[in-house]
Amino acid sequence: MPEHLTPALAAAYAAEILFFFAGLVVWWRFALRPEARRQSARLEPWAISPSEFLACAVLVIGGGYLFLLLVHTLVEPHLRGLPANDDTRTIVYNVVFQAGLFLGLAGAAGFAANRDTPAAAPGALSVPLAGILTFLAVRPASDLGGIVSEQFLRFFGLPATPQEQIEIFTRLRSPALFAAFFTLAVVIAPVVEELIFRAGLFRYLRTRLPRLAALLLPSLFFALLHMDWKTLGGLASLLPLTLLAVVFSLAYERTGRIGVTMIAHGLFNLNNILFLLAGMRS
Repeated sequence: MPEHLTPALAAAYAAEILFFFAGLVVWWRFALRPEARRQSARLEPWAISPSEFLACAVLVIGGGYLFLLLVHTLVEPHLRGLPANDDTRTIVYNVVFQAGLFLGLAGAAGFAANRDTPAAAPGALSVPLAGILTFLAVRPASDLGGIVSEQFLRFFGLPATPQEQIEIFTRLRSPALFAAFFTLAVVIAPVVEELIFRAGLFRYLRTRLPRLAALLLPSLFFALLHMDWKTLGGLASLLPLTLLAVVFSLAYERTGRIGVTMIAHGLFNLNNILFLLAGMRS
């Protein structure tokens, strides 16, 4: 905790503590009680062949990189004539890549539409409320994971630097770049990443691998993609993000509604942005 505690930072710490204990209540109410453990999953199996799944993956990944290449070819000459630094380029090309992934997802959805299964029946909770509760459930998991990860890295003398996105955010001074970063973190990335990792990869693997492997493999892959392997930046986030993704997968499996994890993901990123604005840096 910093030596000079401003009112905004004190409120941020109070909110974090409140979210932590509220998350423990959510875990008990919806996951750990005997009645909760007896509830069946609402997520239907995804009736798609391995070859069709591979074709969908190629469409999604190819869409991201092709759109990135196209926009890079058209935009980069203009960026060179502007006072655009590396942070600007990172934000612009992240938005472009996510947009390309979304276009690939749209193509994959059309390709696999004839193999899709009916949506889950409505549950007792609305999608927004279930999303809020999932966000709260994530807090104790990610907070405890962050503490364990930080201690582990310090013990072995490894860098405990934050993710590159956090470093970029702390350097932003342009309102336009702030708006782009905010939209990317709170809206675009949650939608695209939940469609890929939960509605795509996890849903495909959950009926084809042992359940633990189906939960862990997409979650670990999700966390690894948020690291900078050149500098090991974001290494401290590896365990927290893996646990976060596991909780999202469990929520998706329980509710059968991908909108639940999209909302939870967006709230998680919004929460982190607000904490950074309040003065927190971890």
